[in-house]
Amino acid sequence: MSGRSGTSVASSCTDGAAYAEPELEAGRYVLLGTTVHAITREGLVEQVVRDIGQGKRKCIYGNHNLHSLQLCRTTPALQAFYAKCRLAHIDGMSLVLLGRVLGLPLRREHRTTYLDWIELFLATAEQHRWKIYVLGGPEEHAAKLPSVLAAKYPSLEVRAHHGFVTKGDDGAVWREIADFAPQVMMVGMGMPRQEEWILRALPHLSVNAIFNCGAAFEYLAGNKYRPPRWAGQLGLEWLFRMASEPRRLASRYLVEPFKLLPMLAAAAWHSAWQGRSASTHG
Repeated sequence: MSGRSGTSVASSCTDGAAYAEPELEAGRYVLLGTTVHAITREGLVEQVVRDIGQGKRKCIYGNHNLHSLQLCRTTPALQAFYAKCRLAHIDGMSLVLLGRVLGLPLRREHRTTYLDWIELFLATAEQHRWKIYVLGGPEEHAAKLPSVLAAKYPSLEVRAHHGFVTKGDDGAVWREIADFAPQVMMVGMGMPRQEEWILRALPHLSVNAIFNCGAAFEYLAGNKYRPPRWAGQLGLEWLFRMASEPRRLASRYLVEPFKLLPMLAAAAWHSAWQGRSASTHG
């Protein structure tokens, strides 16, 4: 199964049936008012392989961390984006810990941060002969990204465009994507710009899989400091990132989490109340 052409269209993932499949529904949970999926990195890649193999189009694979939870409270475009997602994997150990506090069966392996699964995904894409279009990062990053990836994945076809696009640039970018005819599109502009762009572009795209990938490819290309992988499993990756970019990330990691405390307290109270009610009626 090469998935090269992606011409046999089974359905669009934005047709309202995103959670109809039992394997997705089984791992779907609501965390602080937002849907997340308990899925491993291998499970995520396997899901994309199935979807592309079945010819599905416009499948959006989102991700959630504390930053996205906070932004969702005040950003309608993000709410609309996640409503269209086929799934939303957990991008951060903090959400795994929060979920466990609230009684959800989340485990360490459900932390599927991009840097932990992207190389497996790229190797799989090369094996299946998928083409990948990357939109994001500065112009010099986009110019060198295909050659950087070719050093490790020589058969993988990648085209990249910088992420500093305006609405006036959209038409040209959409035509370039159509001409390249990729199976996979990665959009990395930071939240919520990348999600707003995906929503705007969705009617004009015919790709199979779409990801909001943040700065994942800038880390892969060496443009940003890449934290050691053990730090993520211990829930400390945020500390390394903040140390490397304090001006950009200090507020995100030191201030934003406290804004979620009222929601966390309400969810904890509701969970405790349900537990007492169940024991009383049991």
